[in-house]
Amino acid sequence: MKKTITLTLVFLILISTVVAKAAPEIVYDGTSVIVKGDPENANTENPVAILILSPDEDGNERSAAEIEEAGTTEEYNSILEYIGITTLDDEGSFGSEGYKINLGKSLPSGNCAVYINHIGKNELERIGGFYHVNAEELNKLVEKFNKENADYTSLLSEDNLNILSNVGIDKTSYTNLNDKTSFNAYFKGYAPFVETELSKVNNFVNAFNESIALEELKESADALVIFDKYNGVGTGKYWNLSMGEDSDFAGLSENTQNEILQTVKTSPYTCANDVEITFYEQTGFKFLLETCKQKTDVDNFINNYHDVFDLDISLYNDSELTEYDIADIQNAFLEGIDTIKEVGDISSLYTKSLKVIEGEEDEEDEDDTPSRNNTNGGGFGGSKKPPVVEITEDKEVEIRPLKFYDVALTHWAYTYINKLYDRGIVSGKSETEFAPDGYVTKEEFLKILVGTLGLDAKTGSLDFSDVDIDAWYAPYVYTALDNGIVFGKSDGTLGIGDSLTRQDAAVLISRVINHATVGSTEFTDISEASDYSVDAIKEVSNAGFISGYPNGSFMPLKTITRAESCAILYRLLEYREGLN
Repeated sequence: MKKTITLTLVFLILISTVVAKAAPEIVYDGTSVIVKGDPENANTENPVAILILSPDEDGNERSAAEIEEAGTTEEYNSILEYIGITTLDDEGSFGSEGYKINLGKSLPSGNCAVYINHIGKNELERIGGFYHVNAEELNKLVEKFNKENADYTSLLSEDNLNILSNVGIDKTSYTNLNDKTSFNAYFKGYAPFVETELSKVNNFVNAFNESIALEELKESADALVIFDKYNGVGTGKYWNLSMGEDSDFAGLSENTQNEILQTVKTSPYTCANDVEITFYEQTGFKFLLETCKQKTDVDNFINNYHDVFDLDISLYNDSELTEYDIADIQNAFLEGIDTIKEVGDISSLYTKSLKVIEGEEDEEDEDDTPSRNNTNGGGFGGSKKPPVVEITEDKEVEIRPLKFYDVALTHWAYTYINKLYDRGIVSGKSETEFAPDGYVTKEEFLKILVGTLGLDAKTGSLDFSDVDIDAWYAPYVYTALDNGIVFGKSDGTLGIGDSLTRQDAAVLISRVINHATVGSTEFTDISEASDYSVDAIKEVSNAGFISGYPNGSFMPLKTITRAESCAILYRLLEYREGLN
């Protein structure tokens, strides 16, 4: 609704000569405008008048001269959508939140201008503009798209495209499409567009732009270009595909990758999210067939792809299952991989593999196999007997239950974790859970590093702004600092709570192994490492504490897990004991 003003107020504010100055930011969301920033020549003593000029009959922006030439209140009202007075803050700014103006529902579509005037200076200053789309007009247009027999080709006329482009549709990409009929079919699949107020029109705009993405993928000669164009998270990104060098997709052969991309490109879709679903189904399917050769591979596949293939992970992670139950499931899964011919076979194989622990696959061993509920004194239970361990006179072997249910006997870091645990250097997340794949924070790594070095944790003064002197980690931080192992950041913090990267782990280890020379090992991605860590990476990798990856990379910015930390520090422990 336009504000009614008197000629006296108008002349007081608007007797002016237009002076071009740097404009603050204008934020337009369809129903309101927020004026932000710091206008030039700001005067914090006098108020500021803010004016919004409505578009003319042809939708064009009006000039300040029209205000100066107006002679009646009616003329001013026909030009002005809004006029109001505010005061700048002490910094000469509109404030952190800005100055918000709610637009009237009757404001017609077109280009609107925003002016300010520092009262007392008599200088009218244009600070920006925006294209307004009237919500009622848009509602009427969108409702036409909602009709069952709507002719989308005629509705997407040049005039309508111009209107819709101002609320976010990608007019240029639409114009460049070859098959508009196919696009219309995609777009109609999203109808009806029930939320048609301009402030809620995102569903209409997103549906339009997603349909463009699907049609571009269908028409593309190079699907990778389109995958990359719309891949990621945020505005204009419609699928999130993991295709980087450390992804399962990157580990597949080039021919297999091309097969996956072709399948994703040519599959029928009803929405852009289907692209992501198909990609992960195909990647998981091919990854299973090409790389799943050991029990640990099965474990990784089930935990990483259970959502993709709708596998009930709770059955696999049942706390009542022993390590022998899990091993049986993994073996059954491995034996059945050759039977998988299509994506749908994976769920069936998983279900069949779970039945092994119920005795359905091993009925011939029923008399020799204890039941799942019959556990022996050593803490082992399940459908299989524990392996026979031979005791010889010269070597005593201790059989004891697993300390952590999530660190299996076959886990690659089993030895490292349990050795450090037995020495009191590491502990679990709980009495029965270690969380080997969880990430390690800087303070957690310092604690186990201090323990590995056999240093007595001491307390003392700490000047890091993010270190609480009463926190559990404070003694370990002080001890590491006192021994020259850790230093703070340039901003005065230590980095409490930060996940530790491989490059920073290398730096910490390099400070305690005292190697005289830097290793000669070269990695393909060493340029990604921070300058301060390059020598340390070469040193610790050459010494065998932190190894690179088979593809020649080191991945310096990748965060390390609790299991990886145990492996690194166990090697450090062996190194120190060897020196001693």
